[in-house]
Parts: sequence; C-alpha cells; structure tokens
Amino acid sequence: HVRTFTNGTQRYIVTEMYGPGGCYIVDFTGGQVPPQYQTNSGFQASLNVNGVVGSQYAPAITNLGIGMPGNLNMLSFNAGQAWDIGAGAAPLIPASAGALTSSDGQIVNLDLADPTLSLWFNFLQGPGYPAAPIVSLPFSFAAATSISAQMVVVSPSNASGIALSQAVRLIVQ
Repeated sequence: HVRTFTNGTQRYIVTEMYGPGGCYIVDFTGGQVPPQYQTNSGFQASLNVNGVVGSQYAPAITNLGIGMPGNLNMLSFNAGQAWDIGAGAAPLIPASAGALTSSDGQIVNLDLADPTLSLWFNFLQGPGYPAAPIVSLPFSFAAATSISAQMVVVSPSNASGIALSQAVRLIVQ
C-alpha cells in the first residue's frame, strides 16, 4: 500500500506492507514539492491586485465587494520591451494540474483552454513597456465577476526570453 503525504513544501511517499504482526514500512522517501504557482519576477515582471502577493504554493487571490475600488499594479524595469497581459474567467491552474512551464522554470498559471482568455496586445504586439516602471490602474466592477490575469514582459536576460509575473485572481461578489 502506498500513501502520499504533503506537509507544507515537503512531500513524503510511504510504502507499507501488512502482515500478521501489523503494518511494516518498507520504503519512505521525502523531497521538495515542485513550485505550483509563478511568483513575481522581481524587477522584470510583477503584477498584483491591491498589493496581494502569492507564493510558489499559494495563488494571489483578491476578493472585493461589488462597487469597491481596486488597483491593478504592474512593475517592470524592462522599459521599451514588448509586454502583454493575458486575462480570462477560468480559475488559475497549478503546475501539478497541467500549467505550462517554460524551459527556464517559469509557470503560466492561466488556463490556456479558457474560451474567454484574451491578451491585451495580441501577444506582445502592442507598445513597449512604459518608461515609468510602476503602473497602477484603478478599477471597480458594478456586477459580480471573476478574472484571472498574468503579465509577460520580453526579457533578453532570461533563457526563455521572457519574464512572467505571478498570476492573479480577482473575485468580485
């Protein structure tokens, strides 16, 4: 019998055998749980809603009441580089559920099969990132909604050529 236990960032796999004398542990292995969510890429690509920041194991989820003000905050020192934001209605996907992972380990936590998924600039076809590294866009919603979003900025210093922000989930109810 094999059991898997997860304790925070550690995962343990225990192989047990049952016999006349009870249960015997035959094998016990442990190790790091791989990251599940992309975190902000420092000064290359950062995104948050009202300052909420997730971790490698917990998504950045912001809850707001209908009509309440919020701020979409972006940061990148890659001024002039192509950038984009993908947004859709589907919940965020962890790596263990099939999220796309780049060659350099960055994670796209948006559901790429979401029919509502759209890109602000038709996948990096818009203007370069502004000269001001911090951009804050105020918003409010008059009706209940849920939106997931993630930012990408071209970053020649990364092996994949891009930097991803954390994915954010906004729930308005």
